[in-house]
Amino acid sequence: MKKQSPETVKFGNPYLSSFCMELSLLLDSGIPAEEGLEMLTADEKDKKVTAVLERAVEALRGGEQLSEALAATGAYSDYMLDMIRLGEETGRTPTVLASLSRYYDRKERLSHSVRSAVIYPSILAVLMFAVILIIIIKVLPVFNNVAEQLGVRLSGAAGVFTVIDPEHRLSMFYAQMVHGCGYAFNVVHYDVRDLMYEGLGIQ
Repeated sequence: MKKQSPETVKFGNPYLSSFCMELSLLLDSGIPAEEGLEMLTADEKDKKVTAVLERAVEALRGGEQLSEALAATGAYSDYMLDMIRLGEETGRTPTVLASLSRYYDRKERLSHSVRSAVIYPSILAVLMFAVILIIIIKVLPVFNNVAEQLGVRLSGAAGVFTVIDPEHRLSMFYAQMVHGCGYAFNVVHYDVRDLMYEGLGIQ
């Protein structure tokens, strides 16, 4: 049974992958588990990790098997402990540890891919929204005012943006923006604008 230590440390996938591979190589080369963990402890710079490994070494010195020694630290998952226990029963502990290393490596790469797939599109969407918002609030009213001062009625693609009304804080976009159909714009654009104003009770 996995025991809880006073200060439980939970390891991430990168560390577990590295730990399992290093321990696998040490055991495969004929080094006993106790001596292998002592070597890993001596090379470790993180004090919390060192404390965990030292507890495992103490358990090994007390006659525990590797799986039970790691379980005594409370820092390793039940899945990892069960797999190591299975390796001990079949005499294939180094092989099982190597497999665990590959498992945690794949798990980390999958997690990274999922985070990337969610975060990057979200960032792009936020940036696009910010750019559109700046154009709507700051840029388009300027062009609209300049056109009005010159007595010009915008048409074509630019005319799409004349529906943005800073005074009433309204904006409307058409499919014509995408297709760029001038005929549809000249026929539909101003009627849609007038209908929108009429429906909102704006003169």
